Amino acid sequence: MRGFTFIMDKELYGQAKPVKVDLSYMGFNVTSNLVLGGGGCGSSCSSGSCGS
Repeated sequence: MRGFTFIMDKELYGQAKPVKVDLSYMGFNVTSNLVLGGGGCGSSCSSGSCGS
């Protein structure tokens, strides 16, 4: 099986590492140590209605 190649800005990677990409039934799931600012859905969008 062939893998995937992901490209990420070096500065962003420096802030976010380690970065982990998993494949789930919903698509790609990306986790990192990057702390994101507040948005419409807080820390989770598990309901599927993030930002609406």
